[in-house]
Amino acid sequence: MIELRNEYKIYNQCMLNAFRDYIPTRRRISWADADPQDYASIVKEGSLNRSPALSMAFTRKNSIATRKIAILACDGVDENALLEIIKVLEGEGASCDVIAPRLGFITGIHEKTIPVSKSLLNTASVLYDA
Repeated sequence: MIELRNEYKIYNQCMLNAFRDYIPTRRRISWADADPQDYASIVKEGSLNRSPALSMAFTRKNSIATRKIAILACDGVDENALLEIIKVLEGEGASCDVIAPRLGFITGIHEKTIPVSKSLLNTASVLYDA
């Protein structure tokens, strides 16, 4: 039984050595006492320069002009209030999209139809500022 255990240990050591030779890595596997500097991350500078035109840090924050607004609505909405909100927001320079559970039209409480810009299923919240 002891001979079998020794043969098993020798077999495992041979397999470990064989495996270590065929690992497709840039560096060989090392033990716990390896130098951490050999495995430090490589930091590279980006190839693009920063652009103030693309940054939101310098945008006007006290105005709704140029903002994209999502208005969630469904059948039974007060269409007069909805259309008034859209009118005021667009008058201030914002862009409004009516988003509903389905594409096409929704019907308000006064039986007036309102066109739907996008469906809840085919739009994402990250496309809108508010």
